[in-house]
Amino acid sequence: MTYSTLAGGYDAFTGDVNYTAWADYFEKAFASEGRQVKTIVELACGTGSLAIELCKRGYDVTATDISPEMLCEAMGKMGDLGENRPMLLCQDMRGIDLYGTYDAALCCLDSINYLNDTRELSEMLSRLKNFIEPGGLFIFDINSMWKFQRIAGRSFVAEAEDSFCVWQVGYDEAERRCGYYMDIFTREGDLWRRDTEEHLEYAFTPEEIEKALLENGFCAVRRYGELNFKEPCPDDDRVFFVAIRSDYTNG
Repeated sequence: MTYSTLAGGYDAFTGDVNYTAWADYFEKAFASEGRQVKTIVELACGTGSLAIELCKRGYDVTATDISPEMLCEAMGKMGDLGENRPMLLCQDMRGIDLYGTYDAALCCLDSINYLNDTRELSEMLSRLKNFIEPGGLFIFDINSMWKFQRIAGRSFVAEAEDSFCVWQVGYDEAERRCGYYMDIFTREGDLWRRDTEEHLEYAFTPEEIEKALLENGFCAVRRYGELNFKEPCPDDDRVFFVAIRSDYTNG
């Protein structure tokens, strides 16, 4: 569940993710909400690709992840950043504990779905609000229930030069849990080493997400389709949320 084996091949297996487009989207969201953002915390940062892209654009970024292996991969990619590099923290988002407050928090690529249920979601949000400036933003996406239903029972393969990953997807409608059962093969000389990982995601409804945000210190919750600012469609694989940290001094 912590990407221990997958970390080394993660970037190669996810080469289709356009982190420049994701960073562009966040900057458009900042502008759309009229927020001057200089400091950002990214939850579940993985191998740091987005955090690095944001640092290159001049932001002061703290990046957290539960996986030491993923953070090691991130650290290895930061050699040419100079002094403006992300601060990396090994933390579970459910126990987030930062050193100050930030203008915006981000959580990408369905990492919110790794929370087990609405209780864990509420607990995370209750902690996170303490580290976002009043009036600051929390922007994130979730895998939709439609996506889980669409990929249930399917198998996928991703290949890199000396490794490949095969994963099968199972989805329990009653429990609203999606399981990714992964076999990772890595070349070692003339042989291949096989490792396995299992990842579980929970299918939140947009209504559950919005309710949890409103109950835990956020307001003005907006829902969008994937990397756009339109109302989400029923068959969108991802739903994006933009929420504002409540400013209690202004009600």
